[in-house]
Amino acid sequence: RDKIDSCVDALFRVVGLNPDKLRDRFPSELSGGQQQRVGVARALAADPPIILMDEPFGALDPITREQLQNELLGIIRTIKKTIVFVTHDIFEAIRLADRIALMDKGQIIQIGSPKEIVEKPANEYVKDFLGRHHFQLALLMTRLEELMTAADKSSISDRDVSPAGLRPEDSVLDALNYLRNNETDEIAIRDSSDHLQGIV
Repeated sequence: RDKIDSCVDALFRVVGLNPDKLRDRFPSELSGGQQQRVGVARALAADPPIILMDEPFGALDPITREQLQNELLGIIRTIKKTIVFVTHDIFEAIRLADRIALMDKGQIIQIGSPKEIVEKPANEYVKDFLGRHHFQLALLMTRLEELMTAADKSSISDRDVSPAGLRPEDSVLDALNYLRNNETDEIAIRDSSDHLQGIV
């Protein structure tokens, strides 16, 4: 029992839930986002080599969905497992995937990295699938570490930059949304330990 309780608490924290507050609740007492997190924790509990997630965020509102996508990226970096993630949302696929298999009527049309899918579509079907979102997808694929100003840390730390900032692995699209929402023209790029890495 102690081992199970310890495992449950650890998994709760991995998916961003407070075990002390939620451990004894029924599913109907949780929000949709919390239920999705518990679903991910249950999948991880068996410690499988491969995890299948079939549109896990499909029924969520856009804000909760984006939060869970970001948390899933953190989980992926922590657990280092293969996840087969099924989605109809090309933005979600580009944001989360190392490799994408684009399918039509049960047939694989193209397999490649997000960059290959966006920059070298295999045929007209893939081009149509990307459609009018092509430019946004290109921004989503470009990581801030490719653009940030590599400057002397001491000269950066004294500048008037946002204390929150973004991570080097965040996208240019994330940065544009951040700039617009915070009415600023530069962003501090920080690592997972919150150390300043550069400026965009």
